[in-house]
Amino acid sequence: MTSAIEHRKYNLSLYGVELPVCDPWTAQTRTINQVVDLFELTTAVAHAHKTGGSVDAVTEGMIKMQMAELASVLFKCCYDRLEWLKRSAVTKNPHTASTNGHV
Repeated sequence: MTSAIEHRKYNLSLYGVELPVCDPWTAQTRTINQVVDLFELTTAVAHAHKTGGSVDAVTEGMIKMQMAELASVLFKCCYDRLEWLKRSAVTKNPHTASTNGHV
């Protein structure tokens, strides 16, 4: 997912496209829920390793790195969702476009 986000970011800057052009897959509720599920599973693995006794430093480091990466992806997906919802609301209600989001 990180590679896909980086690819999109590169191409957006390359072609000067502004998001969201359409409903990006990273903004879809299903994608966000799957990332949350992966984060929760990784958290469960981390807790299992802590309660199960000794954990080697490599395993602990990998778990921490995976949790950080998943958190980053989750925040990016939530940001994409909020941006898509904001633009969708402005598109549906042309009167809000002139206020720049301020009421």
